[in-house]
Amino acid sequence: MLLGSVSAGISVYSAGYFREEPSGRLALISLQYHVFLASMAFVLLADDAYLFMVAWETMALSSYFPGDHDHRQPAIRSADSSIC
Repeated sequence: MLLGSVSAGISVYSAGYFREEPSGRLALISLQYHVFLASMAFVLLADDAYLFMVAWETMALSSYFPGDHDHRQPAIRSADSSIC
């Protein structure tokens, strides 16, 4: 219930934030966001250690890509270079 209510609030807020995005990039961002939400749900629903670890790694990998989708913005390029 907590995951659903928080993600619903984030979804409403992000609808205004991404209002000016072109449809192709918006579809990619939306796909990445939903993969991340699904992996978080799988972490909460895991019933053994193996499934938990797979879901955790999927969540970790899927959380990287939404912030790394646009290299044309200088702020994103500088953030990526500081990580490496």
